[in-house]
Amino acid sequence: TLELKSSRKKVVVTSLLDNGYIEYAGSDEQHDPSNFEPVPAVLPAEQFRNNTITELDLNNKGLGVAGGLILATLISENTSCKQLHARSNSLRAGGATAISVMLKVNGALTELDLSDNEIGGYSIISRPSDFTATPEGPAALADALKLNTVLRHLKASKNGIRAAGAVAISDMLKENSTLTELNLSTNQIGGYKQNRNEDVYTPTGPAALVEALKVNKDVKVLNVFGNGIPEKDLQTIMNSNKSIRTFGDAEKLDFS
Repeated sequence: TLELKSSRKKVVVTSLLDNGYIEYAGSDEQHDPSNFEPVPAVLPAEQFRNNTITELDLNNKGLGVAGGLILATLISENTSCKQLHARSNSLRAGGATAISVMLKVNGALTELDLSDNEIGGYSIISRPSDFTATPEGPAALADALKLNTVLRHLKASKNGIRAAGAVAISDMLKENSTLTELNLSTNQIGGYKQNRNEDVYTPTGPAALVEALKVNKDVKVLNVFGNGIPEKDLQTIMNSNKSIRTFGDAEKLDFS
């Protein structure tokens, strides 16, 4: 189900129809979604329902939280889409939570890109140091991937998941045996700048990853660069699991 709001009422959508209209609980009529929250035109609803789409590129389409909710509703029971690219859509924690619910029931998706979606937090452009953390976003994804047995490739870079999100994902890695590629680069896992002159180091994030990778032997490609992790801790992560073949752009060894 999906909640849509207008100035007059809030409804729970029960169907997204092929003609572009919606049906919602408590009404037997079809309604124009423009009266509530419009269904983004980039979402191929009919193809999802007919299971005729195998790959979908929604990068930088301005979906927002509402679009993420609708996308999750459409793809939940789809059996044809294998790859979903949805980077740079400002999905935030609300959209990520909806995607997480979808991942618990979807049995087709093997590759998912949620990079640059402010899932773990966000800041105002004019005040980048004023960060609002939303740890429920990464936590929801982690909980879903404890149950999902299909997804093999997850890209979640540039989401501000920080240490709390890294701990949740690390707990997931101890149980998940399906993921083979995981990109967590540029997520402030090892630390962040409090202001221009003050660095905050958060060792719990890297430490949790080390413990998880001692258990998980299925991830073969891991990117944790650009997270403010000191070189010695990054080397510890790299040495914690010999089955991992690639650690991001390891040739550059960017420990920043």
